[in-house]
Amino acid sequence: MPKKIIGKSKILSNLQKQNSSQDEHLNLLSFKKSKPILKNFRLSLSDIENLKKIVENVNKETPHRTISETKIIKALIFLASNMPPNKILKSIKEIL
Repeated sequence: MPKKIIGKSKILSNLQKQNSSQDEHLNLLSFKKSKPILKNFRLSLSDIENLKKIVENVNKETPHRTISETKIIKALIFLASNMPPNKILKSIKEIL
């Protein structure tokens, strides 16, 4: 009766070691959304009135969808991030 070969060849065992070591060191990226961070601001009555006017004007332009105050503030932050700093400083001086 012929003998059964139970062992593994060196080539096969080396390939398995290489594959297992490559799998362990993969740096995969996860595309999870970051959780929003809660941030509070104190606004004066005039600031709140101005924000409400902006929300009303924007919602007049989009009758099929209502835009919240939070989305308006996020849009204003985005617009300010593209502005030069001297314009932002000028508007800060005007409000103070």
